[in-house]
Amino acid sequence: MLERYTLSPVVHYFKGTRSSDRFDRRDRQASIGPKTTQVMDAHGAWYDATGDFGEHFTQLSDRSYFNTLQIPLTAWVLAKAYQRLTARGDPDYLRWVKLDGGTFVASVIQPGPPKDPKLRYVLANSDGEPVQVNYREGGGVAIAALAAAATLDAPGDYSHEEYLATAEATFEFLE
Repeated sequence: MLERYTLSPVVHYFKGTRSSDRFDRRDRQASIGPKTTQVMDAHGAWYDATGDFGEHFTQLSDRSYFNTLQIPLTAWVLAKAYQRLTARGDPDYLRWVKLDGGTFVASVIQPGPPKDPKLRYVLANSDGEPVQVNYREGGGVAIAALAAAATLDAPGDYSHEEYLATAEATFEFLE
């Protein structure tokens, strides 16, 4: 009964908070840090909160434990919902923001106001490298979401094998 009366509004909410339009187009070539020419594909996630158009694995905590896990947990739940309800989730964001030889970028920053997609950038450290997450900052749940995506009937932007390979490579890196 709960599923019958709440599933549609819940899916509608997640669809409505999905990064889209000009922000998502900009995130396909998101600069790494606010003052760099380096870019990466970081599109496809969900906005952090009403009025905050940033996308964050965690709640921007400087701790590596007890963090909320917005993006990876959402992707994992949607993938599991697909498996159980034959409805499709879309965990592609996790594949796009996986760094070669590393883990996942922590955030796409949306400074503001004003809401201007040209101001968006991937959070970088003082060396100009993307800030990466560890297991407790969402890396572990993201690995689970990618592994679940590898089992879905309908692939996303990547093949089942690529989702699984990304999960395995991230696990190896974090270990």
